[in-house]
Amino acid sequence: CERIENEGLAHLKELKQLQTLDLSGCERIENEGLALLKELKQLNTLDLSWCKRIENEGLAHLKELKQLQTLNLSGCKQIESAGLAHLKDLKQLQTLHLGGCGRIESAGLAHLKDLKQLQTLHLNGCIRIESAGLDHLKDLQQLQTLNLSGCERIESAGLAHLKDLKQLQTLNLSGCMQIESEGLAHLKDLKQLQMLDLSGCKQIESAGLAHLKDLKQLQTLHLNGCIWIESAGLDHLKDLQQLQTLHLSGCERIESAGLAHLKDLQQLQMLDLSGWERIESAGLAHLKDLKQLQTLHLNGCIRIGNAELLHLNAIPALRTLYVENTSVQIDNELILSGDARMIFSWLATTGKQRLRFFKLFLVGIGEVGKTHVLHRLTDADAPGYTNHEEERTTEISITKHELPTREAEDNPQEKVPVLICDCGGQDKMHQTHRFYFGGENCFYLLVVRADWPRSLNRLDYWLHFIASHSEATQRVEGRKVHAPTLILITQSDRVAMAEAGYQPTGKGYEQWDAQAVLNNYAQLENDLHRVAAASYHGACVKGVIHNFGFDSQLAESMGTELGLKIKRQHSEALSDLLRELSSRILEVPGLDTEYEPNYFSFADWVGGHLQDDPTHFNYRRHPGFQSMCAELGLNDDYQSLYLQTLRRLGKIHFVGDNPQIQRGDYTEAQQWVFAPQWLNEPVYNRILWGKDHHQAGWLNTDQYRRVLGEPRTDGSGKVVSEESYSLEEQNAIRQLLRATRVIFDLPGEVDKGMLIPDLLENNPVWDRLVSDLSIADAPYTITFKHLPERVFFAFLARHYPAISEKLRGHNCFRNAIRFPVEHPDDPNKSVEIAAVFQPFDSEDASYKPRVQFYISKEVERDSANDIFAVLKKELDDCCKSEDWKERGRREARAARFDEPEPPGSSGDDSESDDSNLAPDTISFGGIKFDWIRGEVSYRGSNTQVKGGNVPGILLKAILHALKKLNPQPSQGNEHFAYPFAREELRKFGYDRSKCAKCLKDSSTSNVNCDSCASGPTNAEGQRVNDLNKKIESLGLAVSIKDGLVWKLKILLKLD
Repeated sequence: CERIENEGLAHLKELKQLQTLDLSGCERIENEGLALLKELKQLNTLDLSWCKRIENEGLAHLKELKQLQTLNLSGCKQIESAGLAHLKDLKQLQTLHLGGCGRIESAGLAHLKDLKQLQTLHLNGCIRIESAGLDHLKDLQQLQTLNLSGCERIESAGLAHLKDLKQLQTLNLSGCMQIESEGLAHLKDLKQLQMLDLSGCKQIESAGLAHLKDLKQLQTLHLNGCIWIESAGLDHLKDLQQLQTLHLSGCERIESAGLAHLKDLQQLQMLDLSGWERIESAGLAHLKDLKQLQTLHLNGCIRIGNAELLHLNAIPALRTLYVENTSVQIDNELILSGDARMIFSWLATTGKQRLRFFKLFLVGIGEVGKTHVLHRLTDADAPGYTNHEEERTTEISITKHELPTREAEDNPQEKVPVLICDCGGQDKMHQTHRFYFGGENCFYLLVVRADWPRSLNRLDYWLHFIASHSEATQRVEGRKVHAPTLILITQSDRVAMAEAGYQPTGKGYEQWDAQAVLNNYAQLENDLHRVAAASYHGACVKGVIHNFGFDSQLAESMGTELGLKIKRQHSEALSDLLRELSSRILEVPGLDTEYEPNYFSFADWVGGHLQDDPTHFNYRRHPGFQSMCAELGLNDDYQSLYLQTLRRLGKIHFVGDNPQIQRGDYTEAQQWVFAPQWLNEPVYNRILWGKDHHQAGWLNTDQYRRVLGEPRTDGSGKVVSEESYSLEEQNAIRQLLRATRVIFDLPGEVDKGMLIPDLLENNPVWDRLVSDLSIADAPYTITFKHLPERVFFAFLARHYPAISEKLRGHNCFRNAIRFPVEHPDDPNKSVEIAAVFQPFDSEDASYKPRVQFYISKEVERDSANDIFAVLKKELDDCCKSEDWKERGRREARAARFDEPEPPGSSGDDSESDDSNLAPDTISFGGIKFDWIRGEVSYRGSNTQVKGGNVPGILLKAILHALKKLNPQPSQGNEHFAYPFAREELRKFGYDRSKCAKCLKDSSTSNVNCDSCASGPTNAEGQRVNDLNKKIESLGLAVSIKDGLVWKLKILLKLD
């Protein structure tokens, strides 16, 4: 409840029996507000997490809550060590969450010593706590759970202070990267320990595991990412007979033979071996003796294939098996299910057949020539096909065809069935394409025009679009696989005419400008080279086809030589296209997947019940499929598997298993299976391209029913049936449109109708919306590498109801909206906000999607910060609701930029920020975060400061320094940081101002002296040399100049 303020808490004082109060995320609550809680004497649980305005003084108001047993202060970033002194009177406190309180230091823990009843303490992300601070915890004899994850300054010696915590059952040390093998020896007296998390402790080696042998009660052990543990190290775990869960993902040095050491762990129920690239068949054979094993993670084990999995069938209890990103070749939906019994049943089934089939998507902006390409591909008698009257495709037109593979020369019968999907290039309905596109059994043909400028072809946008939809679930040797893509350049004949100085006449050439054509084509060629250097933004582009385009109406007037040249090039281009398609078909992911015989019976039954016929709204209730499965002897798991497979192959359209839809109120959408053509009729033909019933994108229910009550039409608008849709069909269609986010029902106690963003028009002069807005600084801007328009639609739908009906036509557009919000300082006032979605740069028309927010000028900076924080969270939530997440992107957690979110703050004590929002950069108030480069920069009046990929422990300090200082970097140095950076590095015992081998002073940084170029010459030099290797394994690179770290870079290893 983000709008609750201090005064609101006064209304709670009469709730004398209140025992639990959750105020988490109420960012407007301040110190004074906590004083209003003192009358709640029976309160035993209080959650104040992420109440970011609460400071030390505020905690003094809690001393009267004598019955308090649980207190959550995680994310209260203003609380410092002194603030903990106010908690000493809470003698009944059993659980205390301080995760992410990054200002708390070691000395502050001394204030907790009187909390004798404390059983659970979370200090995750308290990055200033050092080893000595743990000594203050020794008197907490009742402590059972201690979370120290992300406390980067804790070293091995610090663990000695925990030895007296005899009741400790759970200890989380994940991310404490300074802990070494010797440090684990201090844990041997913790006899009651049941869970130990050492994930990310990258300095722990095999020998360190020997110190765990006395922890006989240990049930869960996390060693994820302990990269120095080798096969022999697992032998030290054999005495942990109570172990039930063992995480070893990312322990890349362990080989197959190492699994033999686990055979004595007879209570083991879950084993995670994800990312083991060295594990082979012999290694899995060692697991057959683990009779209690129920769950096994093998994701990313690239050497594991079908034959290797057979060893696991001997494990009687195994029920869940994860084999994504391996060499296992089975149906991808089956892999995603993780159902071990189904996987083994599939492997044992005989008579399986390959189903060679794929979908070819023609994508690109409208009027680029996709329909022309479709005719050229499917009609062998149309080499010179030209139709100036050809209508634009306004939906997804699906055509069945066959294409030969490269094997057809030896076997002329070798042709692969294909559904060619001509996707309407208009902006409308792009948000539904994600239900058709995919990676498995898909091929993409991106069509661009040779004579169009960058602003029309939108090459970068479409490549990002394809990359975001075309990733397959399967992997090849652990690598991501995308569906293949070809780029086809149409209208090349116009370039040839411009080069020859020919002046065409007739329809389509009224605005002929030869020089513009040549300039646009040159720019297109430059753009193709540029995106090739950028790996096509992630799209798997296999080639570019040139010279496509021929106008038979101009053939005679052009003259024999020019006309024949263009016709020949056009014919050769078609041959090139067919040859490239044939040679790349076998690269389509999933093309060679085998299917069980029952699948083909199921698919035939589906084909007989759903017809691609515009005269019918084809749907079938989900229970009908259940009865069919029963007749075929298929259980519910196979029913789900086959439905998913049929959808992936384009045979049906089913959204009922989508998590987003299952979470929402879309019960009808979960009950129906549709023919794929549902998008054409009624959506395109009726709602979007029928009569204009809407006003500013809004339809009331009567208008909606009137639209669907009209006779049915085909793609061209021709009436094909006088029948209208029944009420049942209208309700089913509305549910489907809601579920797929084509429409948004407006909230209210009565039916207020629906918003259809696709009915809105773009506003090219959106700046009029913001002319009286904005604050002193530049607008709040979030930029993205790629952002689907549907995310902004979801944001737009949230605020549409707040606009008065009279203003909707003026304040709401497809790309911009202006709406009121409550003033942060006066609930009786409102503040005008404008949000603008800009996919393309206004100067060079390049694809640089961003969302900009503008606010009334009279709003103070701090209040604006609060509003922007809410807006950013809403945009984040919209990304989640639209199931959008950019893969491989660093997520931005903070909306207020006075300091970053502390690392490790998403631990057990607070809700994890599973954000789908992944902006490239966020800029505000002179500070810029670039999450792609991992840089933070500050532009002062005369200076610019950059710190490349700084680690979390330095990022906060840098920003605080930037606020207080106006740094002057050394002349000529672009990169700059402060002297404290070197001190932070010394926590590793690491000083690159000395020779890394003999420790002599080195006049040149980062270079070993000549005397020991061949290797370390003493024990200390060897130690530093080994330390260098460990630092490199952490991705740390440092250079030093004049005693200061002036460039610091952390190579982030993202999941």
